Amino acid sequence: MHPLRRILASLLLVSTAQAYVYLDTWLVPIPPTHEDTFVVVETSMTHTLPIQTFVWAVDERDAQSRPLSASYTIRHDTSSHRISIDYQWGFDLGFPAVPFAKRCPSRFVINNSGSPFVKSDTNWFDWNPSSRTLLLRSNHGMLKEPDCPWVDSIVLDSSNRVVFQAACGEVYDAYPDTASHLQFVRYWYEGTSSHPRSASSRVPDLNWLDTLSVVGPIQQPYGAELVHTTPTESSSSVDSMEWNSNGQLVSLTTREGDRTSVFTSEYDGNRLLRFSARYWEGGSLVDSLLDVYSYTLGGTGISRRAGARPYARIVSANGLAHLRLDLPAPDRVRVERISLDGKRLATLADGNLPAGRSLLPVSIKPGDLVRVQSVNIKTVLVAPLR
Repeated sequence: MHPLRRILASLLLVSTAQAYVYLDTWLVPIPPTHEDTFVVVETSMTHTLPIQTFVWAVDERDAQSRPLSASYTIRHDTSSHRISIDYQWGFDLGFPAVPFAKRCPSRFVINNSGSPFVKSDTNWFDWNPSSRTLLLRSNHGMLKEPDCPWVDSIVLDSSNRVVFQAACGEVYDAYPDTASHLQFVRYWYEGTSSHPRSASSRVPDLNWLDTLSVVGPIQQPYGAELVHTTPTESSSSVDSMEWNSNGQLVSLTTREGDRTSVFTSEYDGNRLLRFSARYWEGGSLVDSLLDVYSYTLGGTGISRRAGARPYARIVSANGLAHLRLDLPAPDRVRVERISLDGKRLATLADGNLPAGRSLLPVSIKPGDLVRVQSVNIKTVLVAPLR
């Protein structure tokens, strides 16, 4: 699947409680993350198709530069489809569990204004550090079915590598495509490598088994083979890969039967600048796409203060929640409990405070958003889980 389409599919799949595990996720170019605001213009090089523009923007961040609100917009010549996402951060797990993010939020709400299906979906990540299990739940109605009490369950090793994943929802290419299925994936690694050497995916009720293995240096393999087996047939696709001196994937060719897909990428440092996809049937070029990326620093709040010492934290004192402030100078501070869309729900404190450390009792529950504002500083904190 084309990387941009994969990203969009991931957003829509999460918002509609569908699930599909891609075995070759680590073989495609790494897309931009929430650290950037970026625009992608997509055109077809073989067909006269409307130009599509993809815009990712982070509107507000917390003191650690993690997004609090963001949007993803798909624009055509005559229409526009906007997906907005609001985040909460209740634990600090360095694992890219959602699109465009390098870390895992404890909660995120997707508002899908252009979807004919779910308009809004709230999703929760529950992290169990003892079993190193990350469970994704959703409020979508499909998950109320007995076979689907969750969307995704991921087990990480001590290096935050996925070793087991169980997904629940609709499976790509399954018939009927509206049925729910359980899918189980395992990954095997060599030493401290961040990429797996092999993986397998099993869909028990369809009796499907997919296996993937890579050939060559594990961090920069030059080949891979994916075998898909069903009760009536077995198909195989073979990949070849090329990397640049920075360890970035610049060429990926996939062959499956008479079909060949060629993907190429160009980078400027760590940033992806151009991505092209060409699809061949036999000796004929049947489709092609070109994506051109541009970036801005965009965003609001204190997104570029990632290295600064946080001046506000929520701590526990005598069993009660308190806001701890370390002010470099006397300041007037206003503390509010807010909703995901930034609306004030309650004023927790409002007054002048001296320089140095202050400890303010606040009436909040785990997961609440707390906005702290002064003349020069604005941040949003998430009440930690107890």
